[in-house]
Amino acid sequence: MKFSMEILIPSFSVCALLGVTVYITTDAIEVIKSNGADDEVDIYFLYGFASANLIVDLISTTMFYVRRNEVFLDPSPLLADIAYSSTPGEDDDESAFNSYNTSTKSTKSEKNLNMISAFTHVGGDTMRSIAVFI
Repeated sequence: MKFSMEILIPSFSVCALLGVTVYITTDAIEVIKSNGADDEVDIYFLYGFASANLIVDLISTTMFYVRRNEVFLDPSPLLADIAYSSTPGEDDDESAFNSYNTSTKSTKSEKNLNMISAFTHVGGDTMRSIAVFI
């Protein structure tokens, strides 16, 4: 059941994104063909949505900044003391699979790349929101 949900939910998301992309693309082509005569932009809706998005982006960026010392460090040194070993009599393939080598763990100075990429993404969203106002 868990595996099917792991496939089903992202599949639904991809289908929704593809549907929205097709809708926006066909609408844009129609606007280009009609030289924009039928397209009216509600400037208040545009700036209202951009303002709300900018506020959320600034809050996210601020939270990254406030917790930067905890968030960006690699959590693997915290696991360095944990060592899993196989019990006697287990199959050699399983024991190799279950063994945990702590000698390859990183030092505390290394950064967590997942959180750095998330911060970069949020920073890009913030700059995009600011660009809407410009």
